[in-house]
Parts: sequence; structure tokens; C-alpha cells
Amino acid sequence: MSTENYGSYGELGKSQATTPVSTDTVLIGVGACSGGVLNKAYVLTSVADYATQLDGAVDDGFNLSELVFAAFQLANINKVILIPVSHTKAFTQADYLGNAGLYTGVYAIASYLRNNPSTVNLVVAPGVTDSAVLAALNGVCLKADGHWQSYMIYDLPENADQINASNIAIPADIVEDKQLSSDHARAVWGHIKTSGGYIISGAAVQACIMARTDADYGDPE
Repeated sequence: MSTENYGSYGELGKSQATTPVSTDTVLIGVGACSGGVLNKAYVLTSVADYATQLDGAVDDGFNLSELVFAAFQLANINKVILIPVSHTKAFTQADYLGNAGLYTGVYAIASYLRNNPSTVNLVVAPGVTDSAVLAALNGVCLKADGHWQSYMIYDLPENADQINASNIAIPADIVEDKQLSSDHARAVWGHIKTSGGYIISGAAVQACIMARTDADYGDPE
């Protein structure tokens, strides 16, 4: 199994492809959408799949919809795994933290990977900046049971008072959280506004582009 270094070397680009590409990197999103069974993993291969399986639409305001848009309409990859933990648009910490023993919330990712092992995984909770949730999500990525490696791509808060004189975001609640690992977590600051006016999580976009880059050039060693 290769040693990945997404935390240091992942880069953002833009796909111009018209045909979805296959990637061995498993992209997993945890968040909210309008339908589906909570804490269950859904394998999607298109926007139409999202509508059919989870009653979702890319413009419905749920954070998992942002990942669907980024995966299939920006990066143009052929698959994304979605794990809904909430049916409400408003963030609720408890929904995401879940219960490790019951494999709910972010811990549902561990359950999915135990049943569907993969050596390279990108994990994202679009728009979630809560430090407790990010610490738990990063913990899932770090544990890995010795069988699979996962990398968290996460959003930084966009509060103006968290930007220093060099225009670099340094949110204290994330920087001071010692549970985050630079080797298994990569921060993204800022959102993407599409030509259709959708606001998309920067972390969702970067995770999808990284999966696309893996398909084109292979996983970073």
C-alpha cells in the first residue's frame, strides 16, 4: 500500500472532460440531504442517482448537494459515496458526532469502509467547520484499522476576524485542535460560486478535483 500525502500535495484544478472518468480513489461525503436512510451509505454515479435514491437536487440547499454538483458537474468523476446524517439544512452538531459504538454520524464512514475496504479514501463534510465534528472525522481517518487510509478535506470558517494580515485564514478553534493531522487533513478556505449562482463548499470542490486528478495521473506517492 502506498503512502499518500494529500495533506501536503493535493492541488486544485478544473476538469474539462465531458465523459465521467473512473477513479480508484473512494470519495465519501457525510452531511445532510432531503431523503434516504440516515447513517446509510449510498453509492451514486450521477445527479439523477441523487434524485432517485436521496430525493436530492443540486440546488436544494443541502450540503451533500454541493458535493454532488462538484463531483458530477465540475470534476466529472464517475462515483461518490454519500452518507446522510441529517435531513435538515441547519447544522446540528449531535447529528454529525453520532455514536461511535452504533456507527452513526461520522462513524458511519468506518462501518462502510469495513464492509467495502479501499486503500485510498477522501472524506469530506461540505461546509462543516465545527471543531468537535472535524476532530471526530479526523479520528475516523486516522484510525483506519490498519487496512485503509483516509484523508479529510475540510472547510475553514470565513469570518473576517479569523484572517490575518497576510490574508491567510487561521481559525483558532481549528488550529489549536491538536487532534488534526497535517498528513491526514487538508484545509480549504473559501467557496466556489458557479455560473448558475450555486455556492459550493471549497472542500467539496477540492476533494472532487483530487479524486479526478488521481484518475488522470495516479495517487500521490
